[in-house]
Amino acid sequence: MPSYTWATPRKAFEYYLSYAGRTPADLWRAVNDGHVRVQIKGVEFSGKQIRALLELLHADVQESEREYELPIWMAVNVDDVERALCGALLPDKRRGRPPKRSDQKRREFQWAQSVSGMLGSGEAGSVADAARLLIARGEIDGNSDAAKVKKVVRAFYRIFRRD
Repeated sequence: MPSYTWATPRKAFEYYLSYAGRTPADLWRAVNDGHVRVQIKGVEFSGKQIRALLELLHADVQESEREYELPIWMAVNVDDVERALCGALLPDKRRGRPPKRSDQKRREFQWAQSVSGMLGSGEAGSVADAARLLIARGEIDGNSDAAKVKKVVRAFYRIFRRD
């Protein structure tokens, strides 16, 4: 993981490209092809805009005399440089929330059934009241009573939707 996101072309060459056996011309080609994002004075430019800008910079220079080096006032994205020129892999996708285990689903279904029974018998006037009764009996695990009530209410409405 790089310590900074944007670097001048010279710093990108010194810290990344020279160790990978690349030249400033390789960086120029990667920027020109749109593989590396570029920022100028804090504004990020698209690949087409940078390609047009590089063509303007080299318009009066013949192909044989061209130096393929980016100007120092450009900043290149370090992650793109590592990925495109140094062979770094894309970062792993972050996994989402883990799926609920079957015993947790079963427990939530039992809570919802208990709440439904309390509402049907008139023992509780609302889902939250029924949840508080279950908490008082010690059937619900969790940190605070508010979190326990929220957990039971969500389980009830997930199973017995009232649309």
